[in-house]
Amino acid sequence: MKWTIMISAAAVLLAMLGLARHIRRARGRQPTNQWAPEIEARVRTWQTQQARIKAEHPVLFEQFLECLFRYDPMGINFETNTDEYDPEVGTIIPRLDKCSSEQDVLNVVHEEFVRWFDDETAGPKSQYENIAAEVWQMWQDSRARP
Repeated sequence: MKWTIMISAAAVLLAMLGLARHIRRARGRQPTNQWAPEIEARVRTWQTQQARIKAEHPVLFEQFLECLFRYDPMGINFETNTDEYDPEVGTIIPRLDKCSSEQDVLNVVHEEFVRWFDDETAGPKSQYENIAAEVWQMWQDSRARP
């Protein structure tokens, strides 16, 4: 059975930092607790974008997270990790403006899961049909709100 580990972008960066520390130790250098400036800049940019999207669409963001946790397409709902799908929601919501149908939402949701995980791990597009239907309705509702 193939096990895949799915971690958020920040966790990947932390893992990279841990590897860098190990390599420095092996070479006799003291590890540092700081990331490389370009990595810090990327993380800050991502965090800023995420915060902006949450602030612009707080209800939609939370509803979307709840939907993903309910369907749990990646099998990562452990009841305590409520922010696990934040990155995906944060990259899908900005793309909803260009969607004009439930099918468009399905394409966007699947594309983002493939981008965050990979094609095999994300699975078939059909796995996201119920999510897309709910997100399309949420998006329509959020646009109707003043």
